[in-house]
Amino acid sequence: MESSQSPRFHVSRRAGSSIVGPGLSAVRAACSLHGEQLAGLAPVFERIGQHLDTTVSQPGHDGLFSANRKRVIVVVSDVLWGELVLLTEVRADEIRRALTAHALPFTGKQLSDAICHGWTNWSRHARRSFRRGAPAWSDLATVSVGGLLFISPDTRIKLAQVAAGGETPVLAVALNSTGTTRKRLKCSVRAIVFPLPSWARASGAVAGHA
Repeated sequence: MESSQSPRFHVSRRAGSSIVGPGLSAVRAACSLHGEQLAGLAPVFERIGQHLDTTVSQPGHDGLFSANRKRVIVVVSDVLWGELVLLTEVRADEIRRALTAHALPFTGKQLSDAICHGWTNWSRHARRSFRRGAPAWSDLATVSVGGLLFISPDTRIKLAQVAAGGETPVLAVALNSTGTTRKRLKCSVRAIVFPLPSWARASGAVAGHA
């Protein structure tokens, strides 16, 4: 897959705010539909929601959060990252190519293990990149997004519905790769989809007061 790396991502530590803005509200609403299936990753999703609220309230990111059917906002964090969260956009054509990377005759377990390996390997790469101040998103991350969407047609349908409704589709991915080594796979990966309303942008009706 051709690399699409560009300075389109935003990494930050969680803002110390007690305000529940539209991003965190949307995350909580999406999480409530999954209950115990979140595998203990609710705190990571909370961190992701707070990061969304901090980012969307900044005028410089208005364009990133404008409704666009040709891309999806992806927000990721790992338990091992501490307070760090990464936000980027992935284009629809990138997602289509990533989906085809998984369209092979794998068994369910083989595919699940491959997806977990992809996310844990990328998370390790991301942590190194954060320390160096280098771009963390990579083709491996995009392919890993494709893997999640490949095994979850409901998630693909939800993303399409959000885009068709005129709001910004967000895919939030929470990881826990604690204890994973090159010889031992131990990983939890969960994803939720939700719309980020256009009024939440800095130029929107709330004027950035998320």
